[in-house]
Amino acid sequence: MRQPLKASAFLLSLLVVSTGWLTAACPPLLAQQAHHAEVTEVIVVEVPVQVTKDGKPVRGLTADNFEVLDGRKRQDLIGFDAYDLSTSSGELTPEALRVPAAAQRHFFLFFDLSFSDPASIVRARHAAKELVTTGLNPTDLGGVATYSASSGSKLILGFTSDRSQVEVAIDTLGLPQLVESRRDPLGLTFANMPESWGTTGSVGAGRGGIDVEAEVREAVTRMESSTRRASDRNDILALTSSLTQVAELLRSVDGRKYLVYLSEGFNSSIILGQGGGATREEQQAIQRQNDAAAYGDYQDVDSNLRFGDTSTQNELGLMLQEFVRADCVIQAVDIGGLRAGADMRPRRENKQGLFMMAEGTGGDFFENFNNLTVAMEKMLERTSVTYVLAFQAKDLDLDGEFHKLKVKLKDGPKGARLAYRPGYFAPRPYAEVSQRERIFSAASQLYGGSSGQLGTATLATPFETTSERAYVPTLIEVNGRDLLIGNQGGQVTAEIYAYAVAEDGHVQDFFNQVLGFDLEKAGPALEQTGFKFWNQFELPPGSYVARVLVRNVDTGTSGVSVFPFRVPDASQQEPSLLAPMFPEPAGKWLIVRGQRAAESTYDYPFMIQGEPFIPAVKPVLVPGQSGPVILAGYGLGDSVQMTAELRTLQGDPVEGVSLKVGERRQAADPTMAQWAATLGLGQIEAGDYTLQFTATEPETGEAHSSTITVSVSG
Repeated sequence: MRQPLKASAFLLSLLVVSTGWLTAACPPLLAQQAHHAEVTEVIVVEVPVQVTKDGKPVRGLTADNFEVLDGRKRQDLIGFDAYDLSTSSGELTPEALRVPAAAQRHFFLFFDLSFSDPASIVRARHAAKELVTTGLNPTDLGGVATYSASSGSKLILGFTSDRSQVEVAIDTLGLPQLVESRRDPLGLTFANMPESWGTTGSVGAGRGGIDVEAEVREAVTRMESSTRRASDRNDILALTSSLTQVAELLRSVDGRKYLVYLSEGFNSSIILGQGGGATREEQQAIQRQNDAAAYGDYQDVDSNLRFGDTSTQNELGLMLQEFVRADCVIQAVDIGGLRAGADMRPRRENKQGLFMMAEGTGGDFFENFNNLTVAMEKMLERTSVTYVLAFQAKDLDLDGEFHKLKVKLKDGPKGARLAYRPGYFAPRPYAEVSQRERIFSAASQLYGGSSGQLGTATLATPFETTSERAYVPTLIEVNGRDLLIGNQGGQVTAEIYAYAVAEDGHVQDFFNQVLGFDLEKAGPALEQTGFKFWNQFELPPGSYVARVLVRNVDTGTSGVSVFPFRVPDASQQEPSLLAPMFPEPAGKWLIVRGQRAAESTYDYPFMIQGEPFIPAVKPVLVPGQSGPVILAGYGLGDSVQMTAELRTLQGDPVEGVSLKVGERRQAADPTMAQWAATLGLGQIEAGDYTLQFTATEPETGEAHSSTITVSVSG
């Protein structure tokens, strides 16, 4: 129910609205300058490796089958995992949520608007959308960009799992007249999508009554005519320069990257000279050059026409080298080959240029394919199994230099081939990283598992589920000491990006906020524990993952946390057990209320018997002790039986957990039931675990579970 926000004196003493610098009443900052100035020069390098034989992925390898050389120095592996996308269902399983960014495939759909016929671009849009909707694995991420000679490369959509957003980006190619702006700061969503916009298979009109294909064709025609007015050589140099910038941007993204280059190609005779796929007229000119050379008329010989322009060759080679260093493969698609069989219009013979781009990065050249999924299915199959090797790189200078890697296969099948990142870049001072790189890398980080140097955790709990969209208060917990490492000056600034991603990858809601902390007042609280940020999503029924990135604005230290949850369907009286809530002592954390929560008309949600409390986001359990836990749910019977089970992060059960559950109580929300319980813990080894609670209906045996990650203290 919607009512004015209520808060007792207890709650008011905890909450601080984020307006400018936070000035919570705290003692003066203790002397911590040495701690804050620490800068680590040890980083963990993850190396995704794909092993194939006869074009098929090789499965079943272990860490003992690999050797990693950093330069000439053999590295000891500190981590090893295998991920098989062919067995992934795309469901929100704990295993799927722990897949790191290094094991994910990133497909960057790059539309060349200047070196392509407008009609071919229109057809390429349909082929690209079919690839996204039917060809990619649910764990794959997609992004969209364009190139034109007039404006260079343009990022339309960052890497995201949201297929509907990728479809809109492909449909509109970022043309402002075709899209209603709603871009979030990380570029993962950029448009409101009214139902009137039609479906994936629509042709012609379908985006708010606009004839999309006519608009795209007209816009590309304008770009094409502008490009044709310039010389071919300058066009190619502009393209290679723009693509070099794209490669440098892709460096910041972990994982295997594929730039799907959709183009009709450039005039490769500028680079290759004689025989470089030139037109008939150019071939005749080359023949005249050959005749002049044969008869000794060297004054009439143009070496660039015969052998290609050296400077352009060099620029193309440097561009391809940047893609290799960025661990990005170019999959070149001749979109001129997408034309219908009866379409016999003449076209420039520029396939050789596309072939060069693919071959120079280890990719494939696709021509005469209307269905890109069919064209790329072999590539999709051979990259479906990824082994992620991890080692520690020590004593690195923070200079951004490239370090070469070599991976060797030991005792593997004969004839097996390895594909792996050729190296890694040492960190740079964060001040030298461009804003574009910061945004692009942050967007890609969100879709991996929980990771990063900045300790973060997230808890999302749906309340008020009777309306069309449930009120989902979300708590984000940030480790203060991690946030302060390397920080200089009297304040620290954190930026928070949070997304609610549905089971199909669609971004249903998001929020972001920048928080500034005055260390003279808030420093001790941050040093002791950290801060909790309270904000909210509003979501329809369904399964979701809250994906949260927190980053120190000045140092770049960041952390990603993921939390799966379900919003029950109240109209179907869908039973649901919410994540357990462990009350924490008042004053332990610095509490910050987000802007959306501050403006909300909902009551403060975390209440027990009329008293507010602050839940632990990642509870710390003490061996040999018991503590309170609050269980809540919807649609559960009066006689439901509650049990608790502790498991390792690998899923192995751990003995030594007891649960005592009190009487069922009615919550402030009349559709919710609550139980006050006590959780006991035996002598269990310190570390992180998964704690699962299950509510079982005794008459039917129907069970409903919820989980939370907990830390057992040493």
